Amino acid sequence: MNIEKIKESFDLVDISIDSYKKETMKICKPQVDSDIVYKNIKEICRKNINCRCNVLITKYNYDDVIPTIEWFAENGVRNIRIQKLVKRGRAKKIFDDIYVSDEKYYKLLDLVFNMCNELNITVQEVKSVNSQTLCIIKPNGELYVGTPTGLIRIGDVFNVNCLNRASEMVYVNQKKIYGVDKYEGT
Repeated sequence: MNIEKIKESFDLVDISIDSYKKETMKICKPQVDSDIVYKNIKEICRKNINCRCNVLITKYNYDDVIPTIEWFAENGVRNIRIQKLVKRGRAKKIFDDIYVSDEKYYKLLDLVFNMCNELNITVQEVKSVNSQTLCIIKPNGELYVGTPTGLIRIGDVFNVNCLNRASEMVYVNQKKIYGVDKYEGT
């Protein structure tokens, strides 16, 4: 990655990393070179680029989550998102083999929030959506509407017509809105 280009082009770099352990990453993301992911995170944080790491909870990485957050803190990550696996997309066929029960997930979530508070790391839980239609409002105001497998950018939140159109599309189809970060639309 060209770090300087990233710094001048983006407000936030969002990285999906399910574990600080290579063995776990090989299982969770077999197509990804974990060494490159780890190196990129360290370099991005060293250059003071806003980096957010996303952790998808499965049975494979459940025991690695707390040590992974410690790894984040040691390497300068100050913002994470955590998400429970849902039965859609690539996970649909193997969901029953790799998901974590709600009870275990919420127990882990409490530990994560407490630890992040102690380490001064911002943490958000991403609420997963199983609906057919969703709306995503990114932190920079870009507005996307679509399905979990495909989204289109229809404008930004500063355009009232755009918001009305997105709201209508989502409301009519599924009455669901998925907000990125702290946006909780109606």
